[in-house]
Amino acid sequence: MFLEPLQDARCRTHDTFRLECKVDGIPYPEVRFYKDWRLLTDSYRTRIRHIEPDIWQLTIYGAIEKDTGLYTCTAKNIAGATLSSANVSVEDNLLSIPRPDLERPITTFKKKRFDEDYDILERIEQ
Repeated sequence: MFLEPLQDARCRTHDTFRLECKVDGIPYPEVRFYKDWRLLTDSYRTRIRHIEPDIWQLTIYGAIEKDTGLYTCTAKNIAGATLSSANVSVEDNLLSIPRPDLERPITTFKKKRFDEDYDILERIEQ
């Protein structure tokens, strides 16, 4: 059974978000996390953690828009199975996207007379 179910979450791109629930059962159930019904495992961006005695956490690092979706936690033992789901929305954060074109120093222009930098050899008239 879920003592505390998953809660819907919203975050911005490149942020870290965490889904957390509390699970209990006799015997203690096998807990798994899914995204859009596909099994999740630990990876460089995904971490599943069990904090004794009953807390389960799914952490996603560096969220991208593709992480938006339905996340489900299942708890299963010989007595049966149950699940808890939450919707996660990852919103594009334009301010967090690296923009190398904006990192260049600002160019300033000084007003000068033409003949300060150039020699006039002859004038061309039309």
